[in-house]
Amino acid sequence: ARGYLKGTGAASSVFFTPPRDTLVAKTPREFQDLHRQATGRGAGFPVWGIVPKIRDVNAAMEKDPRLQQRIYEFHPELAWRRLCGTSLDSKLSAMGALQRLQALNQHCPGWLSVPPDLALNGSGVALDDLLDAVVGISVAQSIVDSSGCRLPDGEPPRDECGLQMVIWY
Repeated sequence: ARGYLKGTGAASSVFFTPPRDTLVAKTPREFQDLHRQATGRGAGFPVWGIVPKIRDVNAAMEKDPRLQQRIYEFHPELAWRRLCGTSLDSKLSAMGALQRLQALNQHCPGWLSVPPDLALNGSGVALDDLLDAVVGISVAQSIVDSSGCRLPDGEPPRDECGLQMVIWY
């Protein structure tokens, strides 16, 4: 995924999935310590914020590997590039947000059925996160209609639990 985004300014948005051994961490400090023990380096700052969700999904999929037929990992920047056919400005900039809104309006008419002030008011969800979630819906639709793209292109490797290591876009 990083290679695919190389030269776009978005390659750094792809971070390595933390090793399973780190998912038991209860604090950011403990997570960083476990990550260094497992990999020899610390994890990117944003990773800790999603560790609880990774932990939940990992536990469910380890318990029932068939869930991999219904749970898909996707990467927003890859999805935006696929949807738009080009790289976009930073999603944290006004121009980047406008580009994403325009793309969604063009490719997903009617996606915004709830006014943004109602969708975001008091939710604690940032606009860039909302837009990334919505582009994820387009990825889900492409998986359903068999037009989705994934990395790697060929037979995906499997991790130590036998789960495929795949990222969709």
